[in-house]
Amino acid sequence: MLPGGGDPAGIKKEQDLLTSAATSCPDSVLVVAGYSQGAAVAHGAIESLPASVQSRIAGVVTYGDTQNKQDNGKIDNFPADKVKVICNPGDLVCSGTLVIAAPHLDYARRAGEGVDFLVQKINAVL
Repeated sequence: MLPGGGDPAGIKKEQDLLTSAATSCPDSVLVVAGYSQGAAVAHGAIESLPASVQSRIAGVVTYGDTQNKQDNGKIDNFPADKVKVICNPGDLVCSGTLVIAAPHLDYARRAGEGVDFLVQKINAVL
């Protein structure tokens, strides 16, 4: 219900954490993952980060992404090839509603899919 689909304080906190990690750990590879509202927070945080911080993020995975429809399956202002949106068939949240149905609560079985994507993105920059 909030603008951008996520809590502004959470978005700011994630921006701060990513910026801190990018500057404090210059040799580290950064990845981001979020489920449901956490996916919306990832969208809000990443899309408005400075390019210098965005470039440090190797990959992003979202599950049950509440911003999937609104952002056309991507994160605005961020390379599409670094993003994997995982939505279960029948997950109405991924279709732009706030209706929580059983498919929205069943992402544990797909965790490996996101991990595999992030490992591939990490290996590509090492």
